[in-house]
Amino acid sequence: MHESGFSDDKFDEARSFDNRIYADVAFMGNMQPDTETGDGNGKSTAKNGRFPWSNPDLLQRQINSRQQGIGRQRYPIVSWILAVGVLAAFIAELILSKQKTGQAVQTKPHLQPMIGPPPEFLISFGARFVPCMRKIPGLSVNNELPCLEYTTSDSQFFKPSQLCSLAEICGLKDPQNPNQAYRFFIHSGFIHILFNLIVLLTLCCQIEKLIGSLAYLIVFFAGGIGGNLLGGNFGLIGQPAVGASGSIYACISLEIVDLMYNAKYEANAKTRAIVSIVFAIIGLGLGLLPGIDNFSHIGGFCLGILGGLFFAPSIHATRKHMIITWVLRLLALALLIAYFVSLPLNFYQSDDPTNTCHWCRYLSCLPVFESCNGFGIVTTTPDGQSST
Repeated sequence: MHESGFSDDKFDEARSFDNRIYADVAFMGNMQPDTETGDGNGKSTAKNGRFPWSNPDLLQRQINSRQQGIGRQRYPIVSWILAVGVLAAFIAELILSKQKTGQAVQTKPHLQPMIGPPPEFLISFGARFVPCMRKIPGLSVNNELPCLEYTTSDSQFFKPSQLCSLAEICGLKDPQNPNQAYRFFIHSGFIHILFNLIVLLTLCCQIEKLIGSLAYLIVFFAGGIGGNLLGGNFGLIGQPAVGASGSIYACISLEIVDLMYNAKYEANAKTRAIVSIVFAIIGLGLGLLPGIDNFSHIGGFCLGILGGLFFAPSIHATRKHMIITWVLRLLALALLIAYFVSLPLNFYQSDDPTNTCHWCRYLSCLPVFESCNGFGIVTTTPDGQSST
C-alpha cells in the first residue's frame, strides 16, 4: 500500500470490495457468513445454496419482498369472485324470502336478530339444519312448523292447515331418508353478511395474495366445510345455522399463523395482529346470538391454523428453522386428515351426535335466549302436541 492508502494491486482492491459487500448482506440478513469470502485470487467463495439459510442473497430478497408486502400473486381474484357470489346469493335470498313469507326481513311477530329472513325460510333456503341431514331421536321430520307464508304473521297460534312438516320445509324427496349434507354457506341477515364481506375484502384478500389462489381456495372451503361439521356434531340440532363464517375464520387464523412464522420480518406485525384479534372477538360475540353458529367460527378458526401451518410461506434463516417448520407442516396435514375423518364418522354413525358433548351448545348460544333451550326449536307433533 502507498502512504496515500490506495491499493498497490487491483486484486487487493477487488477483495476489499467483495468483503464489504458480503459483510453487508450478512448483516442485513442477521446471519454470519457460512464460508470464507476470498480465496487469495480476488474471487468470492461464498455459497450460493438453494435455501435462504445457505444463501444470504436469497434470504435478503425474501426479507425485502416480505417487508414490501409482496406475496405469490398480485391480485386476489378468487376473493373478489367469492364476494360477488356471496352478495348475489344474499340478494336472491332476500327476494325469495319476500316472495314466500311476505317479508325480506322478518319484523313479525318479532325482529330477526341478524336483520334477515325468518328461520323457517332459512331452513328451506339451505341453512344447516340437522333434521334435514340425518335422523335425530326425538325430532322427527314429521313434526310441524308454520308454513312459510305464515311465519311473518302476528299470530302465535296456527290452524292445522297452516302447518307444514319439517320434511316439506326441508324439501326432502324421501322423508324417511333425510340426507341433505350440502346445507351450509348462506347468511342469516345484513349484520352477518356485512361482517363477512368486510373480512373477505380485506384480510382474506391479503391471505390470497400471500399464499396464492389454489392454496387459498383449499383453506377457504376447508374452513367452511369443517366449521359446519363441528357445528353439526356439537351445536343445537334444532337451530338452523348458516355456515359462511367458517371460511372467514380460516382467513383470520391463517393470518395469525403467518405472523407466527414471519413476525420479525413483517413491517406491520402488530397492526395485523390487532386487526385479526378484533375480527375474531366480534365474530365470536355475534356467534352467541340465535341463528349464527359459533361452532362454524371455532371449526373454521382451527382449520385455518392447520391450513396456515401447512401452506403459509416461511423465511428460513437457519436450517433448524426450516426443519421445525416442515415438521409442523406434516403434523398439520395429519391433523387435517384426522379432523375430516373423525367428525363425519361421529355425525353419521352415532345414534345422536349431540350426546358427545351436552354442554357444548353454550359455546354457540346463550341460555338466556328461549331458542337456545331443548332442541333449539319449537315444533308441533302430528297429533298436535308441542315439542321443544
